Amino acid sequence: MHRVFVYGSLIQGMGNHWLLKGSIDKKFANLIGKAVTKNKFKMITFHEKCFPYVLFDSIPIKNAESTEIIGEIYEVDDSTLKKLDNLESHPNWYKREMIQTSIGNAWMYIMQDKETINNFDKYLCVNNGDWFDFKCGIDILEDELPDFENINTMKNSELKFLIKQANLSYENIIEREELIDLANKSLQKLHEIIRA
Repeated sequence: MHRVFVYGSLIQGMGNHWLLKGSIDKKFANLIGKAVTKNKFKMITFHEKCFPYVLFDSIPIKNAESTEIIGEIYEVDDSTLKKLDNLESHPNWYKREMIQTSIGNAWMYIMQDKETINNFDKYLCVNNGDWFDFKCGIDILEDELPDFENINTMKNSELKFLIKQANLSYENIIEREELIDLANKSLQKLHEIIRA
């Protein structure tokens, strides 16, 4: 088994999190916990709909501050690690490196492609190191919340985003009906928070 620190599209609520399914008896990989890197890195993206690049702190990037990266650590099997390596084009584009975190050592994918790095002339800095906060940590207004009757037509990724906004977990949910039930509870909780 391998411990992998994820911080971008692989974290809960993001588009590639599904790749962690299939690890350990066809269930989602075992979430060890939320973690923060011990060393500082730089995190940038081309725009908020893209994905983050984490670079070594020593790489000069204008306006990018050195920061600890916030993410999640999962325990994955060999086949899932290979899927993640393929996604990240390890070792050519991102390189998998062993790092220290607040809850132990884990593999982390760090941008290595020199051509990509050298073309960083237009980018956004994620100076707090928290991709979820940058991408999804928006103030929710009540009129921006979906209607309860629309939940059944929402995509799974939208349901998961709604659940994540309510600080609930969908980690062990496999069936769509369970996801919809939890999204309904999340929506109720968000309405209560906004009205409080």
